[in-house]
Amino acid sequence: MSCDFNGDGISDLGVYDLATGQWYARTAAGKVLLWGVSWGGPGIIPVTQ
Repeated sequence: MSCDFNGDGISDLGVYDLATGQWYARTAAGKVLLWGVSWGGPGIIPVTQ
């Protein structure tokens, strides 16, 4: 999904693993923001605003 994870006004790339509930995100410039961070749980569907 595309979302502004770090609040800089630029969309970042995020991936949510439904099987594990873990998030992975990088900025548009390629900097890692989240890697294997658990927010949610297995089978939970993420919702963006």
